[in-house]
Amino acid sequence: MAVYFFDLHRGEEIVVDTEGHDLPDLQSVEQVARGGVVELIYDSLRQGVSPLGWSYTVRDREGRTVLVLRFEDVFRQPGAGPAAQTAPTSGGRQ
Repeated sequence: MAVYFFDLHRGEEIVVDTEGHDLPDLQSVEQVARGGVVELIYDSLRQGVSPLGWSYTVRDREGRTVLVLRFEDVFRQPGAGPAAQTAPTSGGRQ
């Protein structure tokens, strides 16, 4: 397993994931990121905040970007739903 860090970009604010997730492969990274996006879209819309323009940048242990996932790309996909795991909203290893 490798450790991946899910940094949340909310406009100008960046919430850096300092804990990371232990995941077996990049497919799992994308599933976790998509699940986190769906959860955050739901929570932000309930609070009257637009998450459009937000994104996750996922880094490996060496700091290399392995995935950039824009919230609107997930939001616009038909049938998008939560994954089995979700990315952290403010850090935390799973």
